[in-house]
Order: sequence, then C-alpha cells, then structure tokens
Amino acid sequence: MAHHGNIRAVSREVYEEISPRIALWPTPRWLWDNHDSLDETILGQWYSHILKGWLDEIGVRRHIFGFKGLARIELSMEGLRKLKEKR
Repeated sequence: MAHHGNIRAVSREVYEEISPRIALWPTPRWLWDNHDSLDETILGQWYSHILKGWLDEIGVRRHIFGFKGLARIELSMEGLRKLKEKR
C-alpha cells in the first residue's frame, strides 16, 4: 500500500491497473480504524475507509497488517508461474 494507505499518494486507477489480490498495510491500528492517534474515541481525518472500499471493489482477497506483527506469505511454484503469466 502507498504510504500507510494514503489515497492522496496513489490513485484508484493505479490500484486497478495493478489489480492486487493481497494488500500489505504498513499501517498502525489507529489509522486502519480511522481514529485520532491520541484518542481512539475521536474519528480521524484519514481516508482509509475509502481505500478499503476501492480494494474490495477491485477484488483484494486478503489484507495483511503491520500492526498485527510478522506475516508469512507462501507462494507455490504454480502461484509464481501464474504471476509471471500475468505480466
């Protein structure tokens, strides 16, 4: 994801062209939830909910978050072949 999921950094058209199935979010929890970073009871000024909607519409099947710790992504040889064919 572009800079913590900032919609001003990358347009929807770029995500559509990439057509991701997995989104890697280097994002703190408060930003993902659209809260103020100091007070979780205050709604934030962030647009992560808009980006989430774009990605749902584009067909992202899995979101992986930095705030949940380390994640492991395994690719099979078949999966790698499909990625190469897509290019």
